Amino acid sequence: ILLINQGEGKFKMNYLPEIAQIFPLLSSDFKDFDGDGYEDAILAGNIYNTEAETPRLDGGTGLVLISNGRDNYSFKMVKETSLFLTGNVKNIALFNHELSNQEYLISLKNNDKLSILKTK
Repeated sequence: ILLINQGEGKFKMNYLPEIAQIFPLLSSDFKDFDGDGYEDAILAGNIYNTEAETPRLDGGTGLVLISNGRDNYSFKMVKETSLFLTGNVKNIALFNHELSNQEYLISLKNNDKLSILKTK
């Protein structure tokens, strides 16, 4: 779900697209990817360490959702918003490298190497 703070302790609840519900959401970051002035969402997460009777939750490869400019996000399968993060992802963050003026997506995985992807 997406909770929108309406102030004074009140929140509006909206459902995210079904594709955002196929993996555990452990981390997110926001940036205006399509240049419309509204922040879009990057979502990621997997859980490998589960109980013996529960299979690991590893269906996620990350997801970019585009803001509708009002109150929710949608998924659009286009090359510009594709993302493929593998492994037991626990955290993501966008990072601007000031010297090169480039932006990167850092992906942190449990018991694994740090992944750094250059954004477009």
